Amino acid sequence: MAVGILTGGMPAELGDALIAIDVIALTAFFGMLYAREIAAATRRFMALASPSLLLSRFRLWRSAHKSPH
Repeated sequence: MAVGILTGGMPAELGDALIAIDVIALTAFFGMLYAREIAAATRRFMALASPSLLLSRFRLWRSAHKSPH
């Protein structure tokens, strides 16, 4: 209700479009602010999720949990 009063009776479709544009703009803004941290976290994740490292961890886990039979 307050939004309608502040905007002077803007149609709901235009209000929804403005909210969507604001969300996209805020996402882009924070993405630019934290781009360095996002890139560093992505590199760490990709290093931990590399297939060769996952395979070696699985082999270690399998050898540690083999039954003594």
